[in-house]
Amino acid sequence: FRSVLCVPVLHDGVVISSLYFFSFEEKKKDPHTEKLILTFGSLIGTEIEKRKSELVLDRFFKISADIMTIAG
Repeated sequence: FRSVLCVPVLHDGVVISSLYFFSFEEKKKDPHTEKLILTFGSLIGTEIEKRKSELVLDRFFKISADIMTIAG
C-alpha cells in the first residue's frame, strides 16, 4: 500500500473504535478532507453510542415486563 488512513471513531472526545482505509495510490494530506473525515468519525461514534443505549433500554423494558409478570 502507498497510503493508509486511520480515522478515530469518537464519542464525547473518547476513541471507541477506529476505521482504516488503504490505497495503492499515494495521497497528499488535505486539511479539508481531514476535517471531513474527523467529523465523519464523530458522527459514527455518536450513532454507535445511541444504538448501544437503545439496546440497553430495550433489554431493561423486556426484563421489567418479565418481572412484572412474575410478581403480578
